[in-house]
Amino acid sequence: MSSRIKNLIKEFGFADGNLFYFRLKTHKLGWFKSAKKKMKFFLRNNGTDAGIFGQVFIDTQYEIPISFKPKTIIDAGANIGLAALYFADKFPISKIVALEPDKDNFDVAIKNTENNPNITV
Repeated sequence: MSSRIKNLIKEFGFADGNLFYFRLKTHKLGWFKSAKKKMKFFLRNNGTDAGIFGQVFIDTQYEIPISFKPKTIIDAGANIGLAALYFADKFPISKIVALEPDKDNFDVAIKNTENNPNITV
């Protein structure tokens, strides 16, 4: 089993992790729902969204050991809001401000974070 699928299973649980892996491999993007994390997000079939998803949830690039629980997190360059979702899951009492200048990315970030009251795009 590849480390990519192992990381997806660790992040999202066995069923969703396998489903997400299959959908990413077959480029069947669109809406994803995670029962474990109680989140949903949209990935466009544009060549970049799947890569951003991989950076955040598979490669866990934001898994930084810190010794405190932040009250506020600023996600400057939020893209489609996946890092904001990651931080909201990891730090559920934090307020997250996600900044994104690109209109198309901003619109998807709004969709991806609309169900999380701790995130402001």
